[in-house]
Amino acid sequence: MDGAGDFIVAQVERDDPGETELRGPVDGRPATSGDSFTGMVSILGISILTDGSTEFEDANDVVITGTKFFTDVNDGDLVGFKNNDPADVIADEVEFED
Repeated sequence: MDGAGDFIVAQVERDDPGETELRGPVDGRPATSGDSFTGMVSILGISILTDGSTEFEDANDVVITGTKFFTDVNDGDLVGFKNNDPADVIADEVEFED
């Protein structure tokens, strides 16, 4: 992000037209519904929804619980999101990035 608050894209890549991926800093404290996996995290102003089908990973690609993810994630953390079905609004995978 530059001094004016605008995002500067480092890379745009088109690999698989059926897959959506986004990596960026978390902006704002994530919200959860109180259970271990249903919640929302915002990356670059885009809301990413999660549920029981979402896989969460730490920065070492180790699977963690949704509870651990939402407990550990903070504003500014670098997080990645992947969704294999563009019609589905629920993330398939959310992970901490290095």
